[in-house]
Amino acid sequence: MTIRSNHVLLAGILTLLSITGCSAMDDHDNTDTRVFDRQQTRQEASALLASWFPAGTPMSEAVGTMEKNGFTCSPVQVTAGALKGMSCDLSIPEPTEPQVARLALSGWTVMLVEDEAQTVTKILVGRFPADLGE
Repeated sequence: MTIRSNHVLLAGILTLLSITGCSAMDDHDNTDTRVFDRQQTRQEASALLASWFPAGTPMSEAVGTMEKNGFTCSPVQVTAGALKGMSCDLSIPEPTEPQVARLALSGWTVMLVEDEAQTVTKILVGRFPADLGE
């Protein structure tokens, strides 16, 4: 074999190993890459959370994802509507710089409604300040 063919063979082997290695890593990687964007609209947040937690998602999984995104979750029961679940809040952080306007930041409250099997059945989303036009 010539030096050129050795390099081509080596490049092919490295490419094959990197492709199979990456896909094997993806199969075993349990890292949750979902990120909640504070600056989205309430409607966008509702659609995003509905895609993250379709009906039947275990409540523990949903709460874990919310907490990884900075939410603080606690059990809640609303008697008037007979709703039970978890209330998750994402507060507006205090600005570190005096020039930063707090109005540019959004806070969120999300209620994950659960059934008897402790799975998500409904998601209620609130944003403050409200979206323009709401």
